[in-house]
Amino acid sequence: MSNFSPEILLLNVLSSVIADEIYQYILHKIPVKRIRDINIRVEILSFEKRLFEIEVSVETDPLVKQEVIDQIVEKAVNFGFKILDNVINEIEKFKDSININIDNLDELEHKIKRIVRKIARKYINNNS
Repeated sequence: MSNFSPEILLLNVLSSVIADEIYQYILHKIPVKRIRDINIRVEILSFEKRLFEIEVSVETDPLVKQEVIDQIVEKAVNFGFKILDNVINEIEKFKDSININIDNLDELEHKIKRIVRKIARKYINNNS
């Protein structure tokens, strides 16, 4: 039995999946060969109150203008917030109906990834 509450497990999985989507978004905007470092932190302070923190920093080679990086980072953060807000609506539909524990984290992560990717693709297609 895990010492983590189901809510903490859910939030950890959700944070990780959202961070991965933000990472993919950045890779879509900046060529990989130009990126030196990417740091992404997604913290869900309150699931019920929808309080989130997202921090993104990207370091590139000098050929990429800082203003371009700043714009992409701002859009990536907004992208993360949009996904979080929408995915929480979806998760609330099934959150109480499944047993969230350390033994089924893979299943939970797979389900959340499907939801996040669907929402992310919809957002990207509407804002391209």
